[in-house]
Amino acid sequence: MNPIVSDWLTRPDGLAPRLCALRLRASLRGQDLAEAASWAASKVSKLENGKQTPTAADLEAWCSACGAPGDARDLLVKLDEVHALPIEFPRRMRRGQATTTSSSTRRPSSDTSRLPTCPASFRSPSAHGACSLRWSTCVALPSMTSTPPVAVRTCRQQALYDTTKRFEFLRAEPVLRWGLCPPSVMVAQLNRLATVVGMPNVRIGAIPLGVEIPTSPQNSFQLYDDLAVVETFVGETTHGRRDSRAYARVMDRLWDEAAVGDHARRLIQRAAGDLPQAT
Repeated sequence: MNPIVSDWLTRPDGLAPRLCALRLRASLRGQDLAEAASWAASKVSKLENGKQTPTAADLEAWCSACGAPGDARDLLVKLDEVHALPIEFPRRMRRGQATTTSSSTRRPSSDTSRLPTCPASFRSPSAHGACSLRWSTCVALPSMTSTPPVAVRTCRQQALYDTTKRFEFLRAEPVLRWGLCPPSVMVAQLNRLATVVGMPNVRIGAIPLGVEIPTSPQNSFQLYDDLAVVETFVGETTHGRRDSRAYARVMDRLWDEAAVGDHARRLIQRAAGDLPQAT
């Protein structure tokens, strides 16, 4: 749990104390509420102490169990405030990059993950993962070795093999050719990406050069169910249900122009073949 989010959840008017007050007003023990919502007992404690951010479904289930379904609307507004908190990377990195990276590994537990930038951490060799961390030098982050966060990112690849989840990765063809690491590493990276094409729960897309796109991408973003995560060089902002729908519409428009399946694989393989060390 990010400390900024935890502080917001546990402030006097935050979600955590309001959830606790609802339960006490309904004269429910934590175990009673957990059973009513079909949760593990520990989840109630985590939500009431700001150790876990509730989902919209969690808030609705909590209010229903407490006999106060009408309170859910106000709590959902508070949840949107939590999602809109800007997370500055330097503050997060004070805990170490491995810890910060690990905090993001829970996101693939979402039923659907849609990632227009196709983050390398899901499917890259560790060498490419190390290269992808170079951006940290742009924002004067604390010095650190890259091995721990790379190991954490590499472990995230295992999420792809969970067939109960669905992943969508969308990139523009020029991005496949960006020299973020030595050519030999990029070849391995692109070959790995090509093998992912065709997995039953993974959708890979590439927007070819020369295609007229309906909207100009302003920044990279990621969608996890009803959340949109926007990353810049200096921080990360999560947008809740209403704003995330706007990002979803943008992504749908871009998918309309994307090459998929064998066409996407050919674009990826061609990018690898054009690299100096590809032969």
